[in-house]
Amino acid sequence: MKPLSEQVIVITGASSGIGLVTARMAAEQGARVLLVARNAAALADAVSAIRSAGGVADHAVADVGDAAQLSLAAEKALACYGRIDAWVNCAGVAIYAPLLDTPHDEHHRLFRTNYFGTVHGCRIAVAHLRDRGGALITVGSITSELPTPIMGAYAASKHAAKAYVDGLRMEVMAAGLPISVTLIKPSGIDTPIARHAANHVEGEARIPPVVYDPALVARAILDAAVHPRREMTVGGVGRAQVLFGLHFPAMFDRLSRFMIPILSNPAVPKTLGDNLFAPMPDGSPRGAQPGRKTSGYTAAERHSTATALGSLALLAAGAALLARRRVGQTGAASHWTDTDLDLLHSLNEGGATQEQMARRLGRPVSEIHRVLPTVQSRPDRIPVQTADHGANAWFGADEEGDVPPPTGRPLNDTAAWVHT
Repeated sequence: MKPLSEQVIVITGASSGIGLVTARMAAEQGARVLLVARNAAALADAVSAIRSAGGVADHAVADVGDAAQLSLAAEKALACYGRIDAWVNCAGVAIYAPLLDTPHDEHHRLFRTNYFGTVHGCRIAVAHLRDRGGALITVGSITSELPTPIMGAYAASKHAAKAYVDGLRMEVMAAGLPISVTLIKPSGIDTPIARHAANHVEGEARIPPVVYDPALVARAILDAAVHPRREMTVGGVGRAQVLFGLHFPAMFDRLSRFMIPILSNPAVPKTLGDNLFAPMPDGSPRGAQPGRKTSGYTAAERHSTATALGSLALLAAGAALLARRRVGQTGAASHWTDTDLDLLHSLNEGGATQEQMARRLGRPVSEIHRVLPTVQSRPDRIPVQTADHGANAWFGADEEGDVPPPTGRPLNDTAAWVHT
């Protein structure tokens, strides 16, 4: 793949947030950029600023939900620069509402942008990249892998987009096309998406902590434009949340109620209007929740070759330690690992029957019956803070970094279960 300074990059959703920050950063590094969005005034301002700083950029007004409009934007890139080397799907909208209260027309419109906008962008990009090669990059979310209350429709659209991108990658590889297909999964990012969202909750919508700066996502995107990547998660806390949700789904379901209150601020009046059906007037790169400027986890992902051997060594050492570490050196639980007992506790707290526990753990029911009293007598095994402590449960972030603490360590930051 070409150096960034030699590339022509098309970026959708480029009038604000991650798309705008990425366009500016790409131009600063010498790329020629076509910014695509619905907000003509914000696009013109962004292009003017890039050119004033010495960059090369132009714009095309298009709604990604309209395949014909997006095709015309691609044609403008060809007219301006002669080719397309990288395509970035970055347009997105959100709804804050319980699923059963989400207006049907808004739900449809959200999927038109977040899912079909991705589909249209991918189809157009592959058509232009299939001969000369290049990068197709889609900005998803950690909600591509996590469910969430209040933003359930948004998470569903991101699940759908991930499934499409993953399936397309398989087909591109099977066809031998010289295209790198990447999914970027940001954690909570300081963008205007919350105040631009269709908001049906009390007060101003919020991005739950821990929040990161959009420049981190922009760097990941531009890294994927130069180095083939399958996927990258931006923000170690987000990755920790995904792992927790995957391994402890019943507990994740129960704890999710604590996240609902932190998705809005009743003390702040909600923003009037939203960008579902028409663009908002402002073209801001950031929102109102300043984010972390660094992520050790994401930096390691971007330098995966250099860290692969070290990571494998750590995993091997951890596996060996876990194999040696047995809980309750005598008695019924002597051959159960911490992970086994944590999962058993989670299933028990989630109301699973002993038969369901046995199937999940791959053990006889008689063994579950024998071990369960041991787990029930040690509730401290699962470090969950209850309603008295609000939403601070399981995964937050260290004071000094974003690597999740080991099981059993108290957390300092409020945990966030979903990010945009």
